[in-house]
Amino acid sequence: MPECKAVTIFGSSSPSEGDTLWKLAEEVGEALASRGYHVKNGGYSGTMEASAKGASRVKGYTAEGVVVPSLFPYRKQGANSFLTTVTEASDLIDRLRKLTENARSVL
Repeated sequence: MPECKAVTIFGSSSPSEGDTLWKLAEEVGEALASRGYHVKNGGYSGTMEASAKGASRVKGYTAEGVVVPSLFPYRKQGANSFLTTVTEASDLIDRLRKLTENARSVL
């Protein structure tokens, strides 16, 4: 089985589209995807959504969000729409494990 070429991006759910951190995360997501990397993040809003949105500009991109519905029940909108895969974790420790396994780098 070929090695997974993934990079996990940790960040905040607070930035909104247009904010400096949003723009940076979007640029990073696009840059990684254009180099063939699978983008992994927490799957919700803010820099997580921005990095997946940036990756979505690249044909054939993949972006995985690892969400924890039981930990964030107030996030009724669920995972962001730019993800190609949504993985559910049972708790925060499981989420961290899933986000970091097979990652070549963590930002």
